[in-house]
Amino acid sequence: MRKSEKIFLLICACLSPIFTACERTFDPISVDDEQVVDDQKDPVGEESPAVYSQSLVEAMAANSWHHEESGDYSWDHSQVVQIALNGNSITVSGDITINDGAIHLVATDDGFNATKGQRTERNDGSHLTIHGGYVAVNCSRGDGLDSNGNTTVTAGTVVVHGPTSQPEVGFDVNGTFKIAGGLFIATGPNAGHMIETPSATSTQNSVIIFIPATLSASSLLHIEDASGDDVVTFKPVRNVYYIVLSSPRLMSGVTYSVHTGGSATGTNTDGLYSDGAFSGGTLKKNFTITGKVTQVSI
Repeated sequence: MRKSEKIFLLICACLSPIFTACERTFDPISVDDEQVVDDQKDPVGEESPAVYSQSLVEAMAANSWHHEESGDYSWDHSQVVQIALNGNSITVSGDITINDGAIHLVATDDGFNATKGQRTERNDGSHLTIHGGYVAVNCSRGDGLDSNGNTTVTAGTVVVHGPTSQPEVGFDVNGTFKIAGGLFIATGPNAGHMIETPSATSTQNSVIIFIPATLSASSLLHIEDASGDDVVTFKPVRNVYYIVLSSPRLMSGVTYSVHTGGSATGTNTDGLYSDGAFSGGTLKKNFTITGKVTQVSI
């Protein structure tokens, strides 16, 4: 049995309302106050601690809303998972590795938390690693991504909607946060010195945009290059003070413009727009990428 199977219950959602778990079949079930539903039912919403399957679900079946795995955990293949936690977070006492799949996580506390099991502000050697796939995290009161050790993003798309207020932030990393590829965007409140950026050891450029007047949840933030080609169009789910963006489209020595407001067409997935166009809006500032992490205040 894999380590993940010791605490996690693997459930396949079939065309009929039958679940396969640990090679046995069950009718639609409730696991420790977590309602697991199949593809033909509606998700029960953010306020309920639900696990909603679109194709394949790994249901966190620990005995409370605080989901813990006592060893390393790896998320692979083409899993599509939508999870709402009305309690705490997905905490792994070891390393979290996401290689593929699509994960949509809504939590009231931290989203993902990699730790060796002790509360510490030091690097405890744990790792949160994202090698690909799609990860969207929405945390109302906790850190979106939290690692007591290091965090590495090498590919994929990561969207983090951080908490409403300090001292929590979009991501909290005790060690180094290295970005080597992929699209990464995270938001957060005015948390002062708690606000973090990717490390200078990253091989992909990042920009952190401070918005002293805050960007409201109803407003867009758009970045484009001098030719008008889109870098990102994004709408946060709550008012934000800062946005961290890392993208292969952010090239050293190149000047970009940041806009707010306006409108966008295309597909909005977790606040990230694609296959559309941005129009209108207010030009807030032009900036040039001058290093691995460029700071901009608008």
